[in-house]
Amino acid sequence: MSGKIVVDYSPHLEVSFSIEFSDNDVLVRGRSHGEEYSFFDPGVMVFYEDGSSDFAFNLYNDFAALEPAVKRELLAFKVMQVGLIKSCITSHRALQMLFSNKVLLWLLVDFFCYFETKNSDIVRFLGMKRQNIIKLVAGETSPGAVNFLRKILLIDGDRFELEVIKDALVKPELIGKFRHWDSIPVQAIYVSDKRELVSGALFLKDFFERNRVGLCRSLQSISDLYKLAEDTVSLGKSLNFKNAESLVVKCEKESDLKRLHDVWVVKLNKSRELYEPDLLFPECYLPKNDNIIWISSANELIKEARLMRHCAATYVEKANAGVSVLFSVLYPERATLELKKIDKKYSISEIKARGNKDVSKETLDYVRRWVSRFD
Repeated sequence: MSGKIVVDYSPHLEVSFSIEFSDNDVLVRGRSHGEEYSFFDPGVMVFYEDGSSDFAFNLYNDFAALEPAVKRELLAFKVMQVGLIKSCITSHRALQMLFSNKVLLWLLVDFFCYFETKNSDIVRFLGMKRQNIIKLVAGETSPGAVNFLRKILLIDGDRFELEVIKDALVKPELIGKFRHWDSIPVQAIYVSDKRELVSGALFLKDFFERNRVGLCRSLQSISDLYKLAEDTVSLGKSLNFKNAESLVVKCEKESDLKRLHDVWVVKLNKSRELYEPDLLFPECYLPKNDNIIWISSANELIKEARLMRHCAATYVEKANAGVSVLFSVLYPERATLELKKIDKKYSISEIKARGNKDVSKETLDYVRRWVSRFD
């Protein structure tokens, strides 16, 4: 069957577009303020993961005739499916690029969509040197950009991933951080661009290869890992390691980072001297609880850190500034609690058991009920 989708914004806007699945092709046309346009790709997913389609048109037959390995590569993308298939059918160079640098081909097909591209244009652009193709699609090029694209591991091949990669292409420093990686999860690119502290950190590769999360959840998914990296850098600086950040990002796995963190905790807690005289923290006026005891001074905090074998001793400055308030939790299990104060309101920043381990749900629920009384 054939089908047609029409979207018309009039009378509010002089804009309309249509996607028509005819017997011979997928035709995408637009009209804006009296001018008409045609596009190379409909911008929607036409084929499902198993290669089937709800639409019957000539391109589907061409797709079905492709080698299974080619179809597998093409179906890794949710957007630009039609444009990718058209390119692979039109040019053997597109097929070669699909296997040698499929992300570069994806970017080029996206570039095609901004123009009325003919088969001769596809052949001509695919004949360019790959560095020049990057300059064409990104407006500039960076050393190592071709290899950078070749090593990217996509999740769904959706529009968000495409835009993250396009944005990275104009950031040479970001590309350079992945120079020695053998493969690059696209989530690691996004996180590295948004979180400077862990930008290019080797443990991101290990984390995202084990945790296949979408881009929209990638920052949230590394929240605990980011906190661990942040604490480890703080420990290193407290121990006067000038290259603390460098040592952290060189950790290849989350377990390596945890091991470095624990080693530095032991060193810091052994070397940290008590204050003489003691440094008293700003008064805490939160409701009292016999099982959640306020840590009122720097020496109390240092002793808590030694007992619990974690890095709370590095929080002296935050506690003294009144930014954080720390507590010894005695029930349902032994733990250390940090509350963060923002606009006169308190929220749980972190709660850890001995050895920086996670607390039980029972303990977390108990502390949350107590914190809820502050509102």
